[in-house]
Amino acid sequence: MYQVCAVRYAGNPLRVLRKGQAIGKSAPPAKLHRLRIDVKRLRYQLEYLLTPYGKPMRKAAKALKNLQNTLGDHHDAHVAMAQLTHYRDHTGLNRVERKAFRKLVAFERDKIARYRKRFDRDWRRFETKSGGVKQLL
Repeated sequence: MYQVCAVRYAGNPLRVLRKGQAIGKSAPPAKLHRLRIDVKRLRYQLEYLLTPYGKPMRKAAKALKNLQNTLGDHHDAHVAMAQLTHYRDHTGLNRVERKAFRKLVAFERDKIARYRKRFDRDWRRFETKSGGVKQLL
């Protein structure tokens, strides 16, 4: 019974694994955002299976949560940088204000780089933790 439910409700964890493994160092932000959406769906679906499958599913769900948060932070930083850049370039800012916006844009760019590195780490953790899920499903 649980096996049928797992396949029906857990989506396709192998598809998420394939998509994530295809992410290269220079992947565009939109590709990472689409992966985040898939990770989010899979995580919510796997949470229904925590009780019957226990520890392996809990570990995978926790790894998915961390991955989802990192991808969300990465996306938020990209959006913030784009909005700051647009505002800076399309409003009548004085020299001091433009300098402040350049610093804000640089701050968001640094956050993007940190979150991208964190994604690599969180992805490796998820791959490790998802081994038990693949065996269960």
